[in-house]
Amino acid sequence: VLVRRAAEQTGHSLRYYADIPYTIWHPDQYAALTNGLSAEVFPITEAELSVWQDAIMAYSSQISSLFLTEENMRASLREYWGRVQGINLFTGKQL
Repeated sequence: VLVRRAAEQTGHSLRYYADIPYTIWHPDQYAALTNGLSAEVFPITEAELSVWQDAIMAYSSQISSLFLTEENMRASLREYWGRVQGINLFTGKQL
């Protein structure tokens, strides 16, 4: 939050990303936070999705608290990715 506030005070154009897994588990909050923002999809190939999932596994100590299991993480991320075959970055009003 502190870094975001500092960045917003620079006056530069900013892009916001929706943090995984919070966007998956709290879609209503996600929708409220992104309301009025413009979304731009940054495509991610299926191979890149696999790399993303493997990168999340580098934080294996957090898997059980964030996703319960590796299988659930991989399935959840694939479902999120499947909506747009990428990740949304948002521009617009400051959050």
